[in-house]
This record gives sequence, C-alpha cells and structure tokens, in this order.
Amino acid sequence: MQYTQQLAGRALIFASAMFAANFSVWTLYAVLGVEIGEQLDLSATEYGILLAAPILSGALLRFPAGLMVEYFSAKKLILLQMLLLLPVLLLLPYIESYGAHLLAGLWLGISGVSFVLGIRYINPWFERRQQGTAMGIFGAGNAGAAITLALAPAIQNWLGREWIGPIYGIGIVIMMVLFEFCAPEETRYMRSRSKVDIHNHLRPLMQIKVWRYGLYYYFVFGSFLALLLWLPNYYLAVYEVSTQVAMALTLLFVALSSSLRALGGWFADRYGARTVNWSVFWTCLVCLFSSVTPQPV
Repeated sequence: MQYTQQLAGRALIFASAMFAANFSVWTLYAVLGVEIGEQLDLSATEYGILLAAPILSGALLRFPAGLMVEYFSAKKLILLQMLLLLPVLLLLPYIESYGAHLLAGLWLGISGVSFVLGIRYINPWFERRQQGTAMGIFGAGNAGAAITLALAPAIQNWLGREWIGPIYGIGIVIMMVLFEFCAPEETRYMRSRSKVDIHNHLRPLMQIKVWRYGLYYYFVFGSFLALLLWLPNYYLAVYEVSTQVAMALTLLFVALSSSLRALGGWFADRYGARTVNWSVFWTCLVCLFSSVTPQPV
C-alpha cells in the first residue's frame, strides 16, 4: 500500500509538472501577441482572433484526445503530444505574416490536450475520496502561464524574441525526458479495455448532465483563459502602464487563481463539488460584473 502511495505521489508530481510546461506553451501568445499586434498593426478583432487560435484548437482537440486515451496508454500519448509541439516552437523565429502566426497558434493548441491526457493518467492512482484534491493539485499546473509571463519577457529582453520558441522547445524536451523516466508506468488494470465499443464511450454525450458540466467548465475556465490572454493588452491600453507592469499584474492574477485550484479540490472532497461550484459561480459573477462597471474619472 505504501509503495502504491509513493507511485501515486510521483505520478501526481510529474503529471502536474508536465501540465505546467504545456500550459506555459499554450498561453505563449499572451506575451508574444502584444509585440505581434504592434508589429503587424492588428485591429482589436484581429488581435482577439490571434489570441483565440491556440485556445480554439486546444479545445477542439480535447474530444478526440479523450477518445484516444480510452484505447491507448495515457503516458505514451502525453509524450507524443509534447513531441508534436517541438516543430512549431523551433519554427516560431521564422514566422512573420499574420496568417502564419494564426497557423502557429492553432498548432500550439496541441499543448491544451495535456489536461485531458493528464487527468486520465492521474485519476486511477487515487481513490474517489482523494480525486478532488489530486485533480486540484494537477490543475494548479495552470501556474505554467505564470512561467510564460515571467520567463518569455526575460528571454526577449536578454536574447531577443527569436529565442523564445527554441528555449521553450528545449524545456519541453527536458520535460519529456523527466516524464518518461520519472513518472510511473500505468498498470494494465488502470488502462481502459481496448475492445470496448466506441459507442459505449460516446454514450455519455446523450446525458444532459454531461453538457451541463461542460457549460460550467466553459464559463469558469473559459473566463480564466480569456482574462489571462487579454489582461496584458488591457492594462497597456487602458491604464497605459509599462509592459513589465502589465505582465506583473497578469502574473499576480495567474498565481492566485492557480494556487486556489488545489484548495478548491480539497474543498470539493470535504464539502462536495456542487457546493463549491456554485460558490465559485456567484463569486465570479460579482467580480466580472464589477470589472465592467464604468469607473469614475
């Protein structure tokens, strides 16, 4: 039992680190987008589409990834997913046009699939009463966005923007090596039975509660991503602060929200997911409403 708990702890640690690394790539345009927008003189709509590109592809790819992980090893799919990111990260220095940046953003969206694969990887290691805390800790990998908000501007100032992609590529390679050799292998019991008919996996789509839970996730996590990507430009345009201050303020938002995910998972195990969910919804509504209320000059 103790050995199994040690393996579960290792699985959670390295899966969370893997998710943080991928999340840092997924939100790379939060930093790069500011300079790209200035260089290409993008309108607000064009800038918004640019920021949305990796989020859109990452969201759309999660469903097929969820099906694939029912038939293949989650660990192997995670390694493959990170491998697929390397070409676009190495090509980033050579991209100049708006269309090419959009395509690169869609490609970077592959990093968003890491959430689905990681959840499937860690869940079998924990009992149901521990899964809320485990998923909360794993979800704190959102702090990978903080890595980007701090690291990408530093790389840009020290070495130039053309080095951001290659350095992130090196980071992904290091993460692949660590995950391959340090994250424990899934047991045969933990993997899905590959002979299960695909219709059995699609059956939950016929249940209204699945769509309802998806709507909850869309509202909360979608708001988080939208704010994360838009806040740097918002601070620059509305409050006319420096780029460093805009990134620091956004970093504060990311750090607080990511740390609260682990606490939220613990609360869900202790008080129930429904209670915690509705508390979060009402808190978000109040905060978002106050942020759009006109401020006195």
